[in-house]
Amino acid sequence: MNAVNGILAYVRTLGIARVAMLAGVALGMLAAFVWLEMQGPLPGRMKLVASDLDSATVQQITEELDRHKIPYRLDNSGNALLVADSQVSAARAILASKGISAEGTKGYEIFDQGSSLTLTDFDQQVRLTRALEGELSRTLEQVRGISRARVHLVLPRREPFVRDRQEAQASVMLTFPGRQILSSEAVQSVVTLVAAAVPGLKPQNVTVVDSNLHLLVQAGNDNDPRLKSARADEERQQLEARLSQEVELMLERSLGVGHVRAEASIGMNFDTINETQERFDPDSPVIRSTQNVTSSNKTTDRSGSVSVQNNLPNADAGAQTTG
Repeated sequence: MNAVNGILAYVRTLGIARVAMLAGVALGMLAAFVWLEMQGPLPGRMKLVASDLDSATVQQITEELDRHKIPYRLDNSGNALLVADSQVSAARAILASKGISAEGTKGYEIFDQGSSLTLTDFDQQVRLTRALEGELSRTLEQVRGISRARVHLVLPRREPFVRDRQEAQASVMLTFPGRQILSSEAVQSVVTLVAAAVPGLKPQNVTVVDSNLHLLVQAGNDNDPRLKSARADEERQQLEARLSQEVELMLERSLGVGHVRAEASIGMNFDTINETQERFDPDSPVIRSTQNVTSSNKTTDRSGSVSVQNNLPNADAGAQTTG
């Protein structure tokens, strides 16, 4: 009782204004706490459970999560589901027990569904295309800096007796977390990865865009100006960083480590000029044409006949005596 009486006496000394202010602060904190609880877990503590879901699957999943009182959140597109990091295993177990597939992007496991005996060649081709797209999307989503990836392939059918065949094409859409972007080298690595995974696909036939429809790589353009500009910026930044480091190392010998901060700004010109020249010099003789004629002649001495008598010793003397 003494402690309670002491608290009441202290409150009386504060006055009505201070007591009202403290009560308002307490009510505000309580309201903020209730609001945070109603909003669910913070975005940084949530993890992706399922992506690339259709509206029917999203409805089934959300109903099951609501039934088990597991908080969740849908992304802006509405086809990806996130739950609290501590509830990921429980959410996946509940969905698996109900037979709901939370794996939106399917790869080669698509061939495990149904019998292939009743499928036509066209159906098999569509399955192969979907499997390749799914596997490539999964692989790209494992890359650091890429939150989501979609791959669309155009694979020409192999037809006999066709000389001019259509080339394979690929379109890749990448989603980056926040404002993060990939470097030009990383984008080229994505192009190389996709081209190497699809038979008959050339790197120049791969187009890459981001979720804001910014063109990163254009198909059929090996000399993409965007890539050239990105490479030029990277080269300039690397040179600036190297020069800054060299200046800091040189000055730290006199001023001490940690007492120098240097920044370099470089202006570089990456313009290139291609010139083609044709020169005509009338004073210099130019060989118009060259013709080589080669002839050979072989003669045989027919002054005497070849016989045994002509090859005997003193044949000439014997012939004169006889005459």
